[in-house]
Amino acid sequence: MRITICGGGNSAHVCAGYFASKPDFIVNLLTRRPGDWSESVKVTTDLSSWANRGSFIGKLNRISSDPGEVIPMAEVVLVCGPVHVHGLFADAIAPHLTAGVLIGTIFAQGGFDWIVREALRPEHLLKV
Repeated sequence: MRITICGGGNSAHVCAGYFASKPDFIVNLLTRRPGDWSESVKVTTDLSSWANRGSFIGKLNRISSDPGEVIPMAEVVLVCGPVHVHGLFADAIAPHLTAGVLIGTIFAQGGFDWIVREALRPEHLLKV
């Protein structure tokens, strides 16, 4: 599974580290500040509801601020940012998406589907 995480905060850190620690995942990161990241991401679970799982370390495939470097190969794009940046991410990634890619968000605020639908070209929309 090739996944691109979009964001640079706590949820992006946890998602990137968690997915990258899985052997069947290739994880890329789209962030405004790629220089703040390391190829190796450690997630510590102490004092969390995941404490019994222990810490995990993942290795990122590519870290970039350029959507063209990390979006085209993605099978899944996961936006890990608050709702006020969802539109910015959607507009930035839309030109680089391939048909069939799944797009989601870690935040459960309503309207994400509307924001993404507005940014995408018709060939990207899932026909149901």
